[in-house]
Amino acid sequence: MSNPLCFTKAPLRSMVLSSLMSLALAASACGPEASEPSQNLDTQSQTLDSGCETESPILTVSGPTTITLQCNEPWVVPAASAVDACGNPLTVYRYNTGDDDQDGIPGTIDPDDYGPGPSTATNGEYQVQFLAWDEYYNITGEIIFVNVVNCPE
Repeated sequence: MSNPLCFTKAPLRSMVLSSLMSLALAASACGPEASEPSQNLDTQSQTLDSGCETESPILTVSGPTTITLQCNEPWVVPAASAVDACGNPLTVYRYNTGDDDQDGIPGTIDPDDYGPGPSTATNGEYQVQFLAWDEYYNITGEIIFVNVVNCPE
């Protein structure tokens, strides 16, 4: 007695193989020009000569790199700006340590805290990192340290 599955698999398998062979033949008939883009190395090397693609952006953060705040003193985010190596403006991103999960353990003590910034109601050292990158993934950054002191324990 023959297995009906073997009979139905064979035509299906040959249809798939036949379709793949047709596709391969059609693709090879196009020739190498259709599948491989031409490369003009002179144009590529001229593009890289400007320096914008290889130099890091310039990031400017106003104020000192270490700030000390008294308990409950307001935290003011320093102004920051960045330009790429050719002077085009870039977006500056800010990443903070802080008690973002509201578990009462702030800053660098709690490994799962990365945001909203320094908690001025809790003693500790907080880090605020500024980053900027260009379209070529050249990146630059600066870290501001914020120390909050004299809060009741």
